[in-house]
Amino acid sequence: MPNLEEQIGLAEAAASRDRQSVNKSMLALDALSNLTNQFANKPDFHQLIDGLILTISGQFSVADAFAVIRKPGAVSGHELVFTTGRFRREKTLSAVEKAIETDSFFLAQPSPCSIDHLVTDDSATELGAALSDIGVEVVAPLVHGETFMGIIGLGPKVVRKPFEDADIDLLATLANTITPLIANSFLFMEIASLNAWYLEILSNVKHGVFVFGADSHLKTVNAAGINILKDVGNTETRAVALRGASLRDIFNEQTYPGWQDFLSKAARQSTGPVIESLLASSGENERLFNVGVSTISRDDDTLSDLIVTLDDVTAQKESEQRLFDLEKFADKGVMASSISHELNNFLGLILGGVELAQFAAGKGDADKAADSLEKVKDSISKMKRFTSGLMDFTRLETTREPARLNTIVSDVLSFATVQKRFVGVTVQTELDPDLPVIDIDIDQVAQLLLNMLNNAVDAIVEAETDPGLIVVSTFRNHDSAGFSISDNGIGIPPEVKDKLFQSRLTTKEKGHGFGLVTCAKIIENHKGRIDIDSTPGRGTTFNISFPF
Repeated sequence: MPNLEEQIGLAEAAASRDRQSVNKSMLALDALSNLTNQFANKPDFHQLIDGLILTISGQFSVADAFAVIRKPGAVSGHELVFTTGRFRREKTLSAVEKAIETDSFFLAQPSPCSIDHLVTDDSATELGAALSDIGVEVVAPLVHGETFMGIIGLGPKVVRKPFEDADIDLLATLANTITPLIANSFLFMEIASLNAWYLEILSNVKHGVFVFGADSHLKTVNAAGINILKDVGNTETRAVALRGASLRDIFNEQTYPGWQDFLSKAARQSTGPVIESLLASSGENERLFNVGVSTISRDDDTLSDLIVTLDDVTAQKESEQRLFDLEKFADKGVMASSISHELNNFLGLILGGVELAQFAAGKGDADKAADSLEKVKDSISKMKRFTSGLMDFTRLETTREPARLNTIVSDVLSFATVQKRFVGVTVQTELDPDLPVIDIDIDQVAQLLLNMLNNAVDAIVEAETDPGLIVVSTFRNHDSAGFSISDNGIGIPPEVKDKLFQSRLTTKEKGHGFGLVTCAKIIENHKGRIDIDSTPGRGTTFNISFPF
């Protein structure tokens, strides 16, 4: 048994070793703290792990070391490998792969251990032998909670001294410190990457985006926002110079009149985003923006960031104005073309009446001639009524009175069929003698029938049908009466039939569709209905009915 002096010496030596161990631990932890600060300022993961390996190697006077890191959630085979010294050789990798594959062993025994311990453990003998072959003496698993994140392997000390229990304890302390640091570094990198992604998206958005804090000072602005400020103010502007500027300074009243009041009111609303069109001007440069405002509230419902988006719609509004002007010109063209179309129909009726009067006068039938001229006068009256309403083309006012469809059909046919365009076309009638008297606008229904007859003739001419045939019938249903016009012309394709009375669609090569627009308006004014039955190449039947 050692004497008292020897015991005191042993105690002092042990205390010295403990102080050295504590000092080494403090130095190592201090080095890790410096690495953490460096990473926070410059988040480079590879540089962090390289620094960790060098720090650990320095603490244990080791020249050869490796670290294999697995990103949380990553599949096997996608690990990051870091090596120093002799472990940079290619044969290290196969041994490292085996170490990663035995993650279940390290989850069960998460403490650092010597390579001899691995060799003697039945569940890790193969791994221990592989690592021993490349010169590994100590391994430290990196386990975070229940997640295996990798392994650190150390080669022999430069001084050729064995690893003592104090070394293993220090390595355990460092591994326990390193593991959450690595896990948080992965999370930090993901957040940084996501933030960079969002910033990249923000920079590429065509809208200007301004984010103001609760104090109404600018926190960030995207490239489009900078360009808008430059374009409106004609001044050089940089994002760095703008950060911290107040909302009132950025959207000053002189250049952005009324913006501050709108933004302030919109910021106080909690119903969601608010959008309004506002003008900005600087000299002769005037721009129109759709200004959007939304807020982000904290959990305590106090206002936080104010997000302002600017969409320059100046060019769009100018295009809309040009389109509006063109539409007005087009409407005038529609009116002129439709007037011309309808006047031609009236003139056709007048011409037909005059020809009948001449024919009757040539035969010495004064009564027949007088009757024809009376109908010519009637057509002229209708034409006058039509022209008197030209100031409001779209209204096409309807004046109803009791009338008989059979009479209207007979009158229109008597004038229309004597026109030259009906030469070679047979017109047959099938009139229902029991039709009731209905309230309709006689002139408009006659105009409708005449348009439909002309369309039927055109369809026959286009199809070059010989002989051409048009059948005009009248009919009644339980609550309506009407007429139908059938022809053996070219027919209507199915894709056109449903759109025939919309806009100014026409199937004629030289047609414009204005007659169909007028027909649709007349039917609409009478609350009537039109049904189309058509077979391309064989003909078409239009059924038009009016309610009692």
